[in-house]
Amino acid sequence: MTGPTCSLSGCGKEGVQALAEDWEHFISRIAVLGDERLLAPTGMGPGGWADETCLKPRCTL
Repeated sequence: MTGPTCSLSGCGKEGVQALAEDWEHFISRIAVLGDERLLAPTGMGPGGWADETCLKPRCTL
């Protein structure tokens, strides 16, 4: 069995880059939804959170 083919710092850099790319993809998918969809109730699927929205905080301090 062999170990990783990159140094620890190299693997870390690749991991950070992959995370950054995944985050950008996630944000772009959320942006497509728009405020109207994000503020709409989530519906029956989430059970106890059906009246919540994607943007509305569940509690306030």
